[in-house]
Amino acid sequence: MTLVVLTGKYPYQGEVFLNYELPVLCQYFEKIELIPITLRKREINMEPAYIKNLPQNVIYRKDLAKKVSYSAHLNCDLWKSTFKELPRSFSPKAFLKLFHRSFRAWSIYKILKEEYLKRSSEEKVIFYSYWLNYGAMALSLLRKDIKNSLMISRAHGTDIFHEASPGGYNPFIGFILNGIDFVFSVSEIGRKYLTERYGHADKIHVSRLGVPDPGVLNQPSNDGIFRIVSCSSLIPIKRVDLIIKALSFIDFPVEWIHFGGGPLEKKLKKLAHKLLDGKNNVKWEIKGFVPNEVIHEHYRTKPVDVFITTSKSEGIPVSIMEAMSYGIPVIATSVGAISEIVSNDVGILLSKDADIKEIIGSFRNIKANGKVRKKIKSFWLGKYYNERNFTKFAEVLLRSI
Repeated sequence: MTLVVLTGKYPYQGEVFLNYELPVLCQYFEKIELIPITLRKREINMEPAYIKNLPQNVIYRKDLAKKVSYSAHLNCDLWKSTFKELPRSFSPKAFLKLFHRSFRAWSIYKILKEEYLKRSSEEKVIFYSYWLNYGAMALSLLRKDIKNSLMISRAHGTDIFHEASPGGYNPFIGFILNGIDFVFSVSEIGRKYLTERYGHADKIHVSRLGVPDPGVLNQPSNDGIFRIVSCSSLIPIKRVDLIIKALSFIDFPVEWIHFGGGPLEKKLKKLAHKLLDGKNNVKWEIKGFVPNEVIHEHYRTKPVDVFITTSKSEGIPVSIMEAMSYGIPVIATSVGAISEIVSNDVGILLSKDADIKEIIGSFRNIKANGKVRKKIKSFWLGKYYNERNFTKFAEVLLRSI
């Protein structure tokens, strides 16, 4: 049986968490074909960052990725759905977003139909969109042509919650749910959000992500320095500036390391230089983009007292799962589905609009009281261990076709 996975940019970049999912799924399928659907032309000709991570029976379909374009015309169903969406949230930006998704979805649909219509009559194929976006839209269209296959999509955070999406809404979710077989939300909160707004409770289920067991427990600092790690893209929604501003008021020894880069990197480094360089008790480093293994090596070999995210919106971040797999306490804002993974048992759940004072208080709390690291790891093992979660996911797919 073949599993066709529509990704964003993986195996080029992003979606590093597929490195944790594919090794499990490949045990259940004869072949897995990867088709990234958001690559720019210049990116396609680059060497994929994760190509060496792929199991032997996972194939990157570069030929199909090249074919994905914006040149196709809309079909009647998408025209109707597009205009149904417009009155609810019309603006020039919203209008462009609607038609961008329509063109992209129709293009992907045509490519998939051409490649897999005949093949699906000769072998069983499961089509899996990693995001609830135009990949899932294309599968909803494909359902009319390919009857004997399974069409499914994951749903995370920005592709579920309207308030988390650029422009404040996610178009075509109703269209997707009408055509697709199943949607697997990574959180219960996401599942509830979708069913309350769109119905289809029989189609929407929870299937959590997960990360491997690193086999070690990170140890806290024992030299009086409070060591903080954060990990995210440096974009406005992540609100990393709040961490910098909070550190500027800290009066005890602190070391902060941020893993991740992005368009705000220069601006945030400038802010950190301005607010933190004059403080003798604060050391900081914004490392920019680094391979995921660098982060794991840090967790394996360096003391970390707390992991923090101050994001304005999230699904359930894999970065939190990774920190917790080492037993590291987590401070996080109560946005998206974060309350499903962060509580006072494993860290501190901040208010969704946490201010600097609240963040400082959370640092002091963790510094003074700490958390039982074996308890944190036990919680992670029970809910976010990749082997168990992705095995269950694969078994559900095979039972459903």
